[in-house]
Parts: sequence; C-alpha cells; structure tokens
Amino acid sequence: FDSWGIMSVAHPGVMRQALKIMRDRGTEGSARLQLALGLAFSFTPEAFATLLKVSYVPEIDEDEWTEEEIARAEEDLEELGEPAKEADFIIRFAQPLAYAVGPDELEAFTDVFVDGFEENFGEEEKAEDITEKLEQIDIKVLLAVPRACRKDLACYLNVFKGGPGKVEGREADKYDPESVEGIDPRETEYVQAMGRAKAALVLGRWKANKKDRLAIMDAFAEQFSALPYDDELYGDLRQIILLGFERVAVKSKKESVKILNELMAKESKKGKDAVKVWNQRLDALVFYVENYQAPDKAPASVGKKAAPAKAEGSKAAPEKKAQGK
Repeated sequence: FDSWGIMSVAHPGVMRQALKIMRDRGTEGSARLQLALGLAFSFTPEAFATLLKVSYVPEIDEDEWTEEEIARAEEDLEELGEPAKEADFIIRFAQPLAYAVGPDELEAFTDVFVDGFEENFGEEEKAEDITEKLEQIDIKVLLAVPRACRKDLACYLNVFKGGPGKVEGREADKYDPESVEGIDPRETEYVQAMGRAKAALVLGRWKANKKDRLAIMDAFAEQFSALPYDDELYGDLRQIILLGFERVAVKSKKESVKILNELMAKESKKGKDAVKVWNQRLDALVFYVENYQAPDKAPASVGKKAAPAKAEGSKAAPEKKAQGK
C-alpha cells in the first residue's frame, strides 16, 4: 500500500525531494525502498532519472561542462548527499530500479549498471554481491522484457498474456517465459508473473491511437478475468492491471467504461467472495474514469531546477570524465 500510494501522488515536482530521501542513510531502509518502488510503478522518465541518480552521480567533466553546470553539480552533491552505494541497499534497490526500466531507459541503465559497473561500483565493499543480485532471475526477467520487445506493441501484449517476447528481425534479444527457472516451481511462477507485470507497466504508459488503446484494454480485461483469485501471487499482477486500466481508460472514456462494466458483470457471475472486493475496485475505477478531467498543464516544479542535462536523464554519462567535488 505504501508503494501504490506514493505512485499515485508522484509527479516531477517531488522528484528532487524523493532523491534526497533515498540517498539519506539516516532514513529507514524499508522506507527508502518503498519510495523507490512507488516511483518505479509510476513508470515515467522523470521517475527513472531520479532512481538512476540514487546510486550514481556522473563525475564532473571540466572540459565539457560550463562553469554554471559544474557549480550546480557541486551544489547538488552538497544538498542531496553522496550517492547511496552501500551494498546492502543497492542489492534490494536493484529490483525497483529494474521495474522502472522501459525501452527508452535501457541505454542509460546499461551504461551505468552493466558497461559501467566496474567504474561505478567496482570499488564498493561487497561489489560481488551487487553483481550477483543483478544476475538473479527476477532482475534478468524485468530487464529481458523491454530488451526483447523494444517498442513493439504486439510483443508486449504477448508477454503480458504469458507468451514469449520477440521482435521480428531481432534474433539477439528475446524473452521466453518457459526458460525462466527459479529455485523451485513456485519461484518460477512468481518471476514469470513479474515479467507479465513489467509488460503491463509498459502497456499502461503506451502512447497509442484509439485502436491500440482498445486492444490494450481488451487484453487487460481478458487477463484480469483469467487470473486466479485464490492465489495471492497474482494479486500484484491484478493490481498492476488496474493501474494500466486507470492510465489508458481516461483517454477513451466511453469505450473503457463499457469494457469495465462488462468485466464486472462477468466477474460477478463467478460467485466468489474475493470477486466482490476486486469489483469494488473496478467500480471505483469506473467512477474515476467517468469524472476524470485532464490537467491543463503538468505540476509546477517544487524547489530548485533539475541538475544539468549532462548529469541526468536517460542518456549516457559524458564520455570524458574528471573527478570533481
């Protein structure tokens, strides 16, 4: 509930304060991680850029950066604190970060945590533990889905429905849920569900035309109904489907309300107590969609301006680097 609540109110104006909290070693670790997960589920470029900077700060490039940019970076370091690189935190932080990686963020993630791992984390105590975590099956699946599907809608829809992910002409990257192997069948099923949840997050933020939006909503309704109610493993996936509905439905109100009402009627026929709880959430979602009004503009930023472009975002860090404080 902490993560869902944070996600529902997160916007660009609070990202700086969120970054400060997540870097603060004086804040309880579980609170920092709940905040990270909330930003990950918001699944926006601003959220990913913030999460990337929790444990990573590009070194100042005195040859490429302006004096103003250098001064700004030094001020940020003083105000926001050192990046959080303690191994026990990064190990747990890796999963929220992997959830936040979409097709547009793959390059930046790879630059920092794959190609740049030795440079950025190699000197940290227990760096091998961080490497081991990044190689674990849950992280690999969360990253494999966008690597396989890139910007292919049909691919994400197929993964969301439990199938493989592969873009025609790209043989190097593909995602096959049948190849997922946990330490036991239960973990395997859990991680496969994580892959489907990751696809749902991408679909919920998809910049689609009306036809594609209807296809996404139909898929959400179909899978919502197909998931078992007596297995808590699928509760998070069903919740992410509701989240996807919330984001897509407001763009096609009339059609989405029809789909949601039909879904509630279909679910009610199952005669299970658990259905009533989820149908209450669907009913609340219908109310939200029917009364939704798009904001005239994005929320105003709170506090200081973002760090210079070279020091953040979903682009690679500057190539030429010189240590600066």
